[in-house]
Amino acid sequence: MNYNKNVSEMNVEEKISSSSNMCMPKNVSNKSACTVSFINTNSNLKHILQNKEDKHPYNYKYDDIKELEEAYNDFILLCLNNSLYPTMELLACYLNVSSDWLTRVYNNKNDKRCTTIKRVREIIKAILTQHALTKEGNPAGNIFHLKATFGMSENNVITLQSGNTNYDSLTSEQRNEILNALEESN
Repeated sequence: MNYNKNVSEMNVEEKISSSSNMCMPKNVSNKSACTVSFINTNSNLKHILQNKEDKHPYNYKYDDIKELEEAYNDFILLCLNNSLYPTMELLACYLNVSSDWLTRVYNNKNDKRCTTIKRVREIIKAILTQHALTKEGNPAGNIFHLKATFGMSENNVITLQSGNTNYDSLTSEQRNEILNALEESN
């Protein structure tokens, strides 16, 4: 079966009209915090996604750094003004580019846009970190996103190397000296 926009839209309209609150299936409480959050988020996302055609065509290169900086500043303000979490994926939608494009630019040190993409990524990371630190309720979703997207972790891995010295071959006195030095550095 081939995709048919009209048929698909009619199917969605039918499901919506048979639901209790025009957004959620009948078996989901329209008063739950999850449902209210879902509805509010979707409403807020419309601000970002509605006028995509007015932006540059897909995979536009954003060769002008000032234009790219202006676009990401507008994006950040739009998110903050509409109670949305800024993410790299949402930025890609806003810029009308692929998230792969953002990743390629971010990783290409020879690309003049690399620093700009790194800057916006750090701003997004800072905003999301603040939300994770100050959020009432369960911050698990925010923490998961920070770990998955930015490689954050609760663990600090320390590797000790001193020539060919093996930790197991150290005396207990030497091990205690190392542990005391590590404790003092924290």
